[in-house]
Amino acid sequence: AAGAAVVVPHADGGVPHLGCTRACCIAARRDPVRAEHVASLALEIQDQGGGVRKIFIIDATPDFRVQVDRALAPQTFADRPQGLPVDGVLLTHAHIGHYTGLMYLGRESMSASAVAVYATRRMGAFLSANGPWKRLVAGKHIDLRTIEEGRRFELAPGLTVEPLRVPHREEESDVVGFLVSGPSRRLLYIPDVDDWSRWRRDIAALVGSVDVALLDG
Repeated sequence: AAGAAVVVPHADGGVPHLGCTRACCIAARRDPVRAEHVASLALEIQDQGGGVRKIFIIDATPDFRVQVDRALAPQTFADRPQGLPVDGVLLTHAHIGHYTGLMYLGRESMSASAVAVYATRRMGAFLSANGPWKRLVAGKHIDLRTIEEGRRFELAPGLTVEPLRVPHREEESDVVGFLVSGPSRRLLYIPDVDDWSRWRRDIAALVGSVDVALLDG
């Protein structure tokens, strides 16, 4: 139904959270089935014949390896172009749960080849200037592509994304969420926000304009 909203859990630390003594985390330590990965989102698009399958991931979390495997299924890396685990990664900001999984694209792990990484200018500058991330740029393991607030861009035919800047701690980068539009439906993804009252947009109206909203509570 239009305007359905879901709270995004575990945006940075997953479950169990390190050091957490609440019942949910205690239960997850005792039973791994209860564990949950850091919040991320995969976008998949196929051509009309179903032959060309493109996979994009929003945020490279510390659980990036497992999340890429799940996004690719039932395919495997053998079905992908060499050195290209996914067709692109979209980053919301520079907090640990949202970009640190990029490390697996480097020489120490996959040694990926020019994976498209969509990031704001400030986020891209952070990656380019700081180790070990700058080695991913210098080694051409990732290909930084600048995105701008409010400027829609096309990921693939029939799939567009609009970055929306949101109020959240900006120690290292600015922070965006994404409005994703497919051929017939729209999805809003905002994994981190400090205070909805500080946002110049009407979040209730925005949620009402999409089919699914995945939001930081």
